[in-house]
Order: sequence, then structure tokens, then C-alpha cells
Amino acid sequence: MRDVRTTIIGNATGDPSILRGGTEPFTVLVRVAVNGRYFDSETGRFEDRRAEYFNVFLRRHLARHVLRSVHRGDPLIVTGRLGSSEWTTVEGQTKHSMTIEAEGIGHDLTFGATVYTKADAFETPDMDPRSGEVLPPLETRPPSGGRSSGAMTSAAAREEAEAREADALVPDDAEDRVGGEPRELVDR
Repeated sequence: MRDVRTTIIGNATGDPSILRGGTEPFTVLVRVAVNGRYFDSETGRFEDRRAEYFNVFLRRHLARHVLRSVHRGDPLIVTGRLGSSEWTTVEGQTKHSMTIEAEGIGHDLTFGATVYTKADAFETPDMDPRSGEVLPPLETRPPSGGRSSGAMTSAAAREEAEAREADALVPDDAEDRVGGEPRELVDR
């Protein structure tokens, strides 16, 4: 049987939350409301349809980035595997919910703008796989039995990357200069 893949466009109903347990390092849940609209020709106005709610589950790096990027009310586009869950309340009622195992998520830029920040290894915070808590940077953690792992601290990695970037910088007008003099650009 094949998975049902879907894409939804909606708004985060709250900030993402970390779920505990399971064999995954951690899972993040963000609830998304999809509010469809339609044009009512009788009234000449747009009307809201009933809101549909989806529990969106994210794992691994996607979960880390969502924790840093998504906030209550943000317009989102989510794509992933559609599913459903069923449970019984304390009162004995059977409840259902729609779920999405997210493969991708991002801000809907229809009515706003956002800034993309590439997450380098030293920028992504480490998280405790059992609790999901963000760990302090490597340089502030206590030594591990006096042994050196040979790994760079995040500060050292950042400094090295900045040094490499500075070495690679070329003046903005370098291509426009010949022998130190500005070169005239000609349309061809």
C-alpha cells in the first residue's frame, strides 16, 4: 500500500512543542489550522469555511529547525504523509484527528516575507535525545573525563569558518579594475 502524500496551507495554532518518549531522538508537534474561504455570490463576500486542524509531527533536523523558526499564528505550507489517529476520552467518547508526518515545512510567503538562515553544524544546537532539551555550547560543557575527542568547539569552528570566508573575499570592484584603474563596461 502506498502512503497518501498531501500539502496543506494554514496557520500554526500555537508554538511547536517537544513530545517525549519513543525511540526517536525527539519529536516536535505543531498544530496547523486550515481555514478555507469561498466567494458567496449571493452576498458578494468571501466567507470562511469550517476550520480543519492537523497535528503535524516533525523529527530530526526538521524538528530542530521548526523549534527555532515557527511561532503561533505563522502562515505555513506543510507537505508530508497523511494519517489519522483515534483515541477514547475519559468520558468514553471516541475522538479522531488528522495527522501529517512532515517531510517539509516552510512559511507561506503570500502575505509576508521571511529570511532564510542556513544551519551549519556549529549553528544547530545540540539536544539531549532523552529530554529534548537544548544543551549548552561545547565550550561551556564540563570536560568528559579529561579525554580530548579531537572535535572542535563550536566557537573554534565558527572562527575557522569566518577566517576561510575572509580569505575568500574579493573586493566588489575587483572585476571592474585592470591594472588598478577602473574599467569601462561596454554593452555587447
